[in-house]
Amino acid sequence: MTLATDDIVGEALIRTVQDPGLTPELHALLAEHAVMVPVTRLRADNDGPVASGIVLWKDPSDDTAFVPLFSTAARIPDGCPPTVTFVWDTLKRLTTVLPRAHFRINPAGPVMYDLPSALAHALAHGHSGQGTAPATFPAGGELGLGPPTEDHALLVAALRSYFSRQFASPAVFLYEVHRRRGPETTPALAIGVVSDFDPTIAADIAAIVPEAYVGTLPVDIAFIGGNPEIVDALVHLGLSPTIAARAPRVPQ
Repeated sequence: MTLATDDIVGEALIRTVQDPGLTPELHALLAEHAVMVPVTRLRADNDGPVASGIVLWKDPSDDTAFVPLFSTAARIPDGCPPTVTFVWDTLKRLTTVLPRAHFRINPAGPVMYDLPSALAHALAHGHSGQGTAPATFPAGGELGLGPPTEDHALLVAALRSYFSRQFASPAVFLYEVHRRRGPETTPALAIGVVSDFDPTIAADIAAIVPEAYVGTLPVDIAFIGGNPEIVDALVHLGLSPTIAARAPRVPQ
């Protein structure tokens, strides 16, 4: 657990809103750093024990109940009741105590970040890549490929930002997959990584997509290093890699 005097998490949150490609780094900070949580301490009667509990807030726009978390005391709004105090705690302990809670980082602004229970639990317990696995492709006529049809400029910028900070980068394609199941065709946007399955890349892209993709299609993360026919088909369609492969830099 890290208790920092500087607002490391809050500053990272602001940077991530500006550049969703930084989402994996933000998630790593949330997993490692303590945050401030409001707690009530009330005495039932003059002789009774002091009861304590974590405070819930409610979003007036949609009645969403959430646990407010603050990256530093400076982010706490004025006007809190005198019965409420703020204590440092970790996401790991909070998700253990409240496994189904919806958390919200710095809900008083200027930038806030939602952590639904599944994501909060995954970050806290080191399973951010849970559910991500190597993609498999239907054979032959069951699969159609094409260029993206929805706005994906923000996603491209985020992926380029993410891979630019890596030691090396595989080539990455963006394309649409049309899976034919009987008379129906199901479209999805695919992020095709030209490498063997890499759980770190898979988890990081899975974190970036919800923050950077503004389209309506489901998004597949596909590792196509072992599927050269997919790469050949994309090139035949005139699609170039969104991100060019980059080998590790040679020390000078």
